[in-house]
Amino acid sequence: GILQVAVSALYGTVRVAQRPAGLYVTNGPLDSSSGSSQIEFRGTTAVVNAALQQLEFLSANNTPGTDTLLVNASDLGCCGAGSTNAGVVATLAIEVDAVNDAPQIMKPSQVQKVAEGVDMLVYRAAGLQIADVDIGSNLMHVTLSTTHGLLTLGSKSGLKFAAGSGVADKIMSFRASLTDANEIGRASCRE
Repeated sequence: GILQVAVSALYGTVRVAQRPAGLYVTNGPLDSSSGSSQIEFRGTTAVVNAALQQLEFLSANNTPGTDTLLVNASDLGCCGAGSTNAGVVATLAIEVDAVNDAPQIMKPSQVQKVAEGVDMLVYRAAGLQIADVDIGSNLMHVTLSTTHGLLTLGSKSGLKFAAGSGVADKIMSFRASLTDANEIGRASCRE
């Protein structure tokens, strides 16, 4: 007989990595690269089991914790006495571990130009900023350097320097909260 199976994820997505021959999709993009929160397919027992062996779960970004996979299987009433639609539902808890996402640096898209001997704003006002989705209240390590000129920070509040002082440095390295790292004010570079 033919089985119909629906698979859904509470937060993440599911997909069948390799679609076996004889599998008919009744709902959802079964094998799209990004997956879907719900897919549904039909086939013989052997074909459905082959599809379930290729089932992949992809957690949603930045959602650590427990996700639930719901599997609903039905024989569509094709077999047995009375031929009623017999089905079964099973749930599978999936524990999603957090990963350390790398910080991002947003910077101006154009080359910055300045006349020799003139301060050039190189930080926030010029479009240079740091983001990190999972840093929370932890400190981050920031290194600023220049191949020509010297760097000076407008504010050193909350910064813990490992190299340089924040005034007329070729290279400076400090630890700071994300907020403090983005509030260094009028950081400038002078040739």
